[in-house]
Amino acid sequence: MYSLWDCFNLWANIGNEKDRLGDYSLSEYPVQQLPTNHLVDGLVAIGS
Repeated sequence: MYSLWDCFNLWANIGNEKDRLGDYSLSEYPVQQLPTNHLVDGLVAIGS
């Protein structure tokens, strides 16, 4: 599981970067220009 704010994203792909299609490593982004527009889908909140 991957911590996402105060819950967990059970569908997060935190495996090897080479196996994640369309994903980039942190070093491939210019400093101060990391992506900020994220789509979060399939989020489960337990106890809310």
